[in-house]
Amino acid sequence: MSDLVRDFSPTDCPKKGVLPKTGDLSKWGCWLIGRKSGLVAITCFLSIASLGGCATSLQPFAGAAETGATVSERVALNAAAGAIERSFPWPKPTTISWMDRLAGNAIKTDSLSRADAISKYAEALREKKSPFSTLQNDARSTLKAAYVLIDAAENALESLNPKMSDVAILETSIQDLRNARGLYLAAIKEIDVAPNPDDADYSREAVDRVRSDVKLGFDRVMRRIGGLADALADRAAEQSNNFASLTGERS
Repeated sequence: MSDLVRDFSPTDCPKKGVLPKTGDLSKWGCWLIGRKSGLVAITCFLSIASLGGCATSLQPFAGAAETGATVSERVALNAAAGAIERSFPWPKPTTISWMDRLAGNAIKTDSLSRADAISKYAEALREKKSPFSTLQNDARSTLKAAYVLIDAAENALESLNPKMSDVAILETSIQDLRNARGLYLAAIKEIDVAPNPDDADYSREAVDRVRSDVKLGFDRVMRRIGGLADALADRAAEQSNNFASLTGERS
């Protein structure tokens, strides 16, 4: 629970009908709880405190107002997607678009390529007593974050107002997981060239098992997230079509 919420007390609330001062977040949160849209407002307030801003607009979609539960599900979806990226144990490679390349902005002294990220991660693994076991635990942390996203996506699928922006979040996470799968496998290959002779867990069978676990584990979660993305897209399209039919009948 956020410290901003945990430190609330009823005596801190402003009087009824009186708006809090602009910079007083705790009183604003207390004031929002008392509004009719309290659940929606406090969910947004929590996202401001923990994520730096509301993850989505609170505007109506497909002719229906967003409920507090819907906004909470969307905040959870954004948070879970962010947790996947934060689980990566390597420095984030610099992304250079084709427009940047055409404009001559591709070469930067502080840029980090995918190969650099793999090399730095492999170097960090070699410093560990059991590099392959460490990599396997890192991969499990990423997969654990992916399953949290799956749970959040399943909740979003039951939402009254699914959005195509939810689908975009899932598609981006699939791409992140695909890249992570490739980096984990590349790191396995790199540290297997010169294994640590003091690694008691090292054996050909153990390396093959770690490689297989990474491949199968990531393939499994990507398929599940992909299926949820397709289902969410269908729900969003259906909702939009229903609203279009409804407004057409009224006109």
